[in-house]
Order: sequence, then structure tokens, then C-alpha cells
Amino acid sequence: MKEDPRRDLPRHIDEGNLARLGLISIQERIPEDLVEWKVELNLGGNRAQLRCAAVPTYGGVPHGLDNDVSLALLTIYQAAGSPADGTFVTTAYQILKTIGLDTSGRYYRALRESLMRLTHTTYTASQAWHADGRWQSRTFRYLDNIEFTHKDEGELDSSSVIEITLGKEIVRSVRARYIKPLDLELLTSLKRPLTRALFRLLDGQRLPADLPGPVRAFQVRLLEWADVCKIVDKRPEKIRRTLKNAHDELIERGYLECVEYVGSGKAQVIVYHFGDVRPLPDPAAVDLLVRSGLSLPTAQRYAREYGYPRVKERVALFEAILEGGYRPRNRQGFLVDVLRDEQGKYANPGGFVAENKKAARRARGAGEARASAEAEGDSLAEWKAKSPEERLSHLKSLLAVVLRKEFKPLEFSFLFELLEAGEVDRDWLYAEVLANSTPRRASELAQRLRGMLEG
Repeated sequence: MKEDPRRDLPRHIDEGNLARLGLISIQERIPEDLVEWKVELNLGGNRAQLRCAAVPTYGGVPHGLDNDVSLALLTIYQAAGSPADGTFVTTAYQILKTIGLDTSGRYYRALRESLMRLTHTTYTASQAWHADGRWQSRTFRYLDNIEFTHKDEGELDSSSVIEITLGKEIVRSVRARYIKPLDLELLTSLKRPLTRALFRLLDGQRLPADLPGPVRAFQVRLLEWADVCKIVDKRPEKIRRTLKNAHDELIERGYLECVEYVGSGKAQVIVYHFGDVRPLPDPAAVDLLVRSGLSLPTAQRYAREYGYPRVKERVALFEAILEGGYRPRNRQGFLVDVLRDEQGKYANPGGFVAENKKAARRARGAGEARASAEAEGDSLAEWKAKSPEERLSHLKSLLAVVLRKEFKPLEFSFLFELLEAGEVDRDWLYAEVLANSTPRRASELAQRLRGMLEG
């Protein structure tokens, strides 16, 4: 049986402005000459304006599949630890895999066009971008820069390595935690790009980044909703036809209970009633733990178990201990032990670092060793449970995170080619990356690998 590419996908986050503004048309096809649009929106009583200016070279304004690609990039960015400069390394294969799209070949051309649209399109938000607790005006792009390796005529393939820099405004917003949970597993299981794009917009209304919990219903004027969705044909009956199949699928999946239309003609109002949606781990807690070194599945596990207040407190304690000079043998295992501690053994960072009593040190070391073993055990168990294809993809992603500041895209490309050809033992390299994930050790690992590539 062919493996379902949508299996075991991570749940993740969406940036609050992107989720609500609808910067990407939900329509899978648009007129070839559609290279700009302007809409006026009502954002919580605030009148705002949004403009989009694209170039015709890459197929007009962002639309359709671009929504999937933009979400995949946010997911990979967070998995890379949400770096402050917004730059991360990935592969074309990993982008498609993350969002559950077919990786056999037909989507690579579409991916390149999508990345070009997201790089060369400029948005102007007038009193429409939420930052620092108020509505502000911004001019920005989804992607500020992109660099990739390729084989033939600039086309992408499964081995293409891509260095991406997210737009500065998006990076600032994510790092300021203006984010919301997003069930990526549910989203990627939806059949059509239009349904997935509508789900993203609806979820931005169901659970806005600036509200503590979900709403049960959302209503909006039909014509205004068409503007948010960037539906080209504004005739009411055409809008309803465009949305119908997506509504049906979201109702079938239980995300929506029902959809009502109230009134007639251009005065119609559309009312969405949301179904019971399973809770997700706090994205701010997940983001904090990933940035502190835990894998995404492990971060989700502890975020769900402990919640953001405790995670924030314990990560601050963890960092204070490290700043005091303590150097654990395994940072991830030590962080897990600090998270779990109920005995108060880490309550005084200064005292912890200065403590010289052997018994206390042995007890502390035993706890750290247990947590380290469990963290490593989780990683190895996840590794062994993967198929060869999944192992290769995971290893590439891990290398891209650990060696982000050490390798150039071309060096990643050479290394990945050796991995694909079986000339480098994947199990060995996986263990090496796990053991050398700190900045100093990563630099040493990069030197060894660079010597191997040059040899």
C-alpha cells in the first residue's frame, strides 16, 4: 500500500495577521492579468485598507497553492527555532512533504512559481497590521530573499536546497508571539487548495491571536467576505458557488456545524457555526521549547502537559542556570529535567551553579541523565519508526537547523546528494548531529563534514 503523505504531520501555528487578512486568494485559478488588488476591511471596528502589487512574470497575485506553501514555510521556520534574522535552510522536498503534497515530481514546478510569487509580491497594509497591541501600517513581502540550488534550467527537484528569509514584519510578529494554534494535520487532510485556504481564514476568525479562546460563530457581509477571500467575481450567486464545495467538506469533517445565509442579494450576511474542535498545545509554549532545543513533537508534548506559564518560567530558569556557567552534558535532557522538577532542586540558579556537595550533584546528575536518556530515547524511537524516505527527509531538516550558520546552500546540496546515494551512513550522521547540536560543536561537525565533502 502506498504511504499516505499526509500521515504524522505536525500541528503548528499561524501568524495572527496572515491568518486574518487573507493575503492570498483562495481561488485555484485567477485571470492571467490579475497583478494587483485593493480591498477595504473592517477589523474589529477598525476600517483598514489592504493593497497587493505583484508581477506578471510569475502568474499574477499569490493564489491557490501559495497558501499551502506559505504555511509550510512558517512550519519549517518554527522547527528551525524561529531565528531572529528570519533565515533558514530547507529543501523543495521538505516543503512539499510538510504540507502533505505529492513529492513525486509534478508539484516542483508549481512550488518554484509559488516561491517566486511570494518573493516578488509587495503588500501595503494601512491600519491593517496588528503589532504592539494596536493597528499599524506596514509595507512588506512574504519572503525577503530566496536562494536555491537546481539541476536543469532553474527548475526545482527533490534534492534542491533552498535558503529562505521570511519577511521582516512576519518574523517580528512570530517572535513577538502574535500567533495562534493551527491544526496542520486537519488542514493538510482537506482535499482542495481552496478548502485549505478557506479553513485558514476561518480559523483566523474562530481563534484570533488576540483572544484567549475560540468563538462559536462568526458572521460577515457576503461581499466583504469575498474581499477577504480575494474572490474575483463579486456576484453574490458566484461567491456562494465558489464557497459551496469548501463549506460541504468542512461540514463533513466536523469543523463547521453549518453555514447560514441571511438576507438576499448584495445585502446577504454569511454566518459560520463552528463545530467542536480538539484543543491544541499553546503555540507560544511550543515555539519557546523548540527555540530552546527540543524537537517539535517533544515540544508539543510538554507544551500540552504543562502550559505556557510554566514553560515560560522553567525556560527562563533553564537559561539563568546556563548563564551562570553550568554546562550540562545534554542541553535537551537538562531542559526536560528542569521542566519536570517538582522538588525545587533548580529553585536557586546561583546556588545551583555554585553547589559543590557531591550528593546533591549526583542526585542532580541522575535526574539529568534520566531526562537526557528519555529525550535521546524519544529521538531514536521517532527515528527508528520512520521509513527510509522519512529518515532521509528528517535528517536533511535536522542538518539544515544545526548547520544553518555553517553551511552554504551548495554545501548542503553536495551533502544531501551523498546521503541520497548512500555514500554517507544516515544512522551515523543522525547520531553525530544529535551529539553536536550546540553552536561550538556544530562548527566542529561542519568542519569535519566539509573535509569529507572536499575529500
